[in-house]
Amino acid sequence: FNLIGSGRRRVHMGNLGLLDEKASVLTNSEASHLLRRAGFGGSPGDRASFTGLTAADAVAQLVDIQATDPFLDQPGVPGAAVRGVPLAELPDEPVIPGSPTRIEADLIEVKRAELPRELRAHWLYRMRYSSQPFQEQFTLFLHDHAPSDVWKIVANTPAASRFGNDGDPLGLLPATWTQECDRGVLGIPYDEERTQKIAVAMLKDQNDLYRSEGLNGLDDLLVAIVRDPAMLSYLDNFLNVKGKPQENLARELMELFSLGVGNYSENDVQEIAKALTGEGFSDLSCETNWNSDYGFTPTQHESGSKIIFGGEVVSFSDTGQETIDVVQAILTKRGLGLNSGLPAAAVYLSWKLCQWFVNESIQLDPPDPIVLELAAYLSDDDGETYPKRRYPYDMKAAMARLLSSEYFFDAANINAIHKHPIDYVIGTLRALDVPELFVGLQWEMSSMGMNLFQPPDVGGWHHGRNWLGAGTLVARYNWAHRLTHWIIRDESVVGTLDAMPVTNSDHSGIIDFLADALFHGPLTAEESGHLSDFLAAVSMAGLGGDSTLEKRRKIENCVYLMLAMPRAHLK
Repeated sequence: FNLIGSGRRRVHMGNLGLLDEKASVLTNSEASHLLRRAGFGGSPGDRASFTGLTAADAVAQLVDIQATDPFLDQPGVPGAAVRGVPLAELPDEPVIPGSPTRIEADLIEVKRAELPRELRAHWLYRMRYSSQPFQEQFTLFLHDHAPSDVWKIVANTPAASRFGNDGDPLGLLPATWTQECDRGVLGIPYDEERTQKIAVAMLKDQNDLYRSEGLNGLDDLLVAIVRDPAMLSYLDNFLNVKGKPQENLARELMELFSLGVGNYSENDVQEIAKALTGEGFSDLSCETNWNSDYGFTPTQHESGSKIIFGGEVVSFSDTGQETIDVVQAILTKRGLGLNSGLPAAAVYLSWKLCQWFVNESIQLDPPDPIVLELAAYLSDDDGETYPKRRYPYDMKAAMARLLSSEYFFDAANINAIHKHPIDYVIGTLRALDVPELFVGLQWEMSSMGMNLFQPPDVGGWHHGRNWLGAGTLVARYNWAHRLTHWIIRDESVVGTLDAMPVTNSDHSGIIDFLADALFHGPLTAEESGHLSDFLAAVSMAGLGGDSTLEKRRKIENCVYLMLAMPRAHLK
């Protein structure tokens, strides 16, 4: 269903520049808007800590972050099965060998992160408990902008790696299988899941790359994406060699990762593919235990200069310098037609940032004014330190400027984006401050249409109203039902619910308290009336008149109904 409407909503800013900094301090609702867009929402306490700050100060707390999460990534020793602790403190094994509890089994897999389901669970845990939620939201943006698919990478990983290369001294191999070689440096045994583990290790490194480097310079990030093992495998550039150019990575580098459609030619694809020959793996063979590290191979690189963009020369180099030169040429290439005064990459990236963080109806062709203004800011630099632009395509400075602008807080941009499944789920968990079982949750995310590390295609996911098809919407409702049914029975949660400052008969109090937590503001009179009638009709059968149990049941049902309301699917 269409929650936002099909018409484009215009932002009227008078004589102000669209990126001018918001003049007044943040109200409670504005703090809520910022937290939903620059993270995954938050609790009433989170919101209160931002209310009254200037936009610049509030945004700096979210955007000016460390490369690694100071909470989740701190060193530690393994502990008991406790949700919400740093990753290093999660358990490696159950307290009772061979008999893990449900929570232990979940958190062991979250920490291990060796198989696809475990890596998805690992990232969901990070998003739920991160002390730098903007870092995870921006990493998710980059995962959608330049994704890689785990099963394509598995398919491109040598199947022989499963057999091992140790000579099979323990007789682990199935009877009809043989190892293709026993020349490994260290020697590794048979493991049916090794191709998956190799692929997952690549994707975890890519995920960490986006997390640590995504808010720095786009030029360095694009070079790193080209040379990222997961991307080299996913877009087949390890097959791109002298005399046999493979064009997948060259095409997507321009079409999806930087310039957008219409800003390059087929000749550019062919020439840039030649410039990227030799960018692959150092030695993905049994002799090196299938080492999947990046490596440039000069003997596989196409000789001669390459001519791109109608005459620009990329001089021959057998050191990998051509990749760096290509990225620089891409980022400085001017757009066409109305955009000829700005770099095409700046316009395209600005549009994608605005759609993800501001309003999904913002247009690229022709570009809305905010896209052009952000592109002009993104492509220039101040040569100073943050919050000034450190260099052209300084993603941190550009995001700070966008998120602190009057335009970002304009009423036309409030609730102007349909939540993707992770916003819906992680936002709910953070708002209610409740835990989850993350390995199971990653399967439910797939039913909602967002299977991490498995995008529908190289262009990422399809957003907007696409998230709310009949099947995916039912999957959201099913998750909400399971969550609410579970949390009132979870010992780590019920104490918080019991302490809620309302009684079991105070229906308006229950509704107002939960609306503030979930929606960060009051409901309409009509919404409150429907919920109040609903709570009055909830059966208390089987509870023996216990006021505590009655309160829990009403909270369970009220939260579930709120999560099914249209406003629960907008941010």
